[in-house]
Amino acid sequence: MRATFWQGAGTTGYHTRGWIPPSLSSPSLSDSATGSGTHVYPPFPFVPSFTRTDTVIASHPLRPTKPAPGEVMYRKWCPGVEPAGAMLEFAHFDLGSSADEETAHFSAFHKWHNYPRVIKGWNEQGSKEHHRRYLEGLNSNPNVIPMIMSWDGEVMGYVEFVWIKENHTAPYVPGGARDYDRGIHVLVGENKFRGFARTQAWHRAVFHYCFLADSRTDRVISEPKLDNSAMLKVDLDSAVHFEMIFDFPYKRSVLTSQPRERFFRLDML
Repeated sequence: MRATFWQGAGTTGYHTRGWIPPSLSSPSLSDSATGSGTHVYPPFPFVPSFTRTDTVIASHPLRPTKPAPGEVMYRKWCPGVEPAGAMLEFAHFDLGSSADEETAHFSAFHKWHNYPRVIKGWNEQGSKEHHRRYLEGLNSNPNVIPMIMSWDGEVMGYVEFVWIKENHTAPYVPGGARDYDRGIHVLVGENKFRGFARTQAWHRAVFHYCFLADSRTDRVISEPKLDNSAMLKVDLDSAVHFEMIFDFPYKRSVLTSQPRERFFRLDML
């Protein structure tokens, strides 16, 4: 029961490849001769692949096909959010089927990225055409899954889940990036959804999603700006490890990591 709760909570829809072995007491799912259970839905198989771009040259596992636009990837009830709890959801970004279609996800993304507060962290301000090109690039990139976060169905933020080994952060990771390391880039767009309780809830849920999405992900890596004191405080509250301070060509950052074992051992839900 405990294993099912911690390692399976939040999975929905797209994630049919659960990784918890079935009960050994189930005769239909265990080998009667050896007494060993098997995975009903094994993880996505390891297939060698390779990426070469202007910023990355890396060998890595082939990544799974992306979910359908708008598909809910994670759902969690957060009782600590006032006034009486709220439902947190992550949905795969829905860009629409054509440039003439403006979805709720795209409208929110465009609005948020032209807020001065968001520009300071992301520097992706611009026209709708600029933002559509940016998102089309992400959709064609198997390394990134962009998602919209919402509270009780109302969009509130944006997150990019990346595979670190194919990301420009990989060369800075001490000891090198591992095959299933994940990375995150997050923003909260709506001011009314800022505040400690909500931030703590979605921040820990982001890590939780990464660990649920693939059982081979042992850590989640991020690189917030060194002067982003608010984000660093949230990281500390979630028991994130600060590896080092380093310099990208465009910013000075803190390399952080959240190990799977620490996350579950310290009950970071």
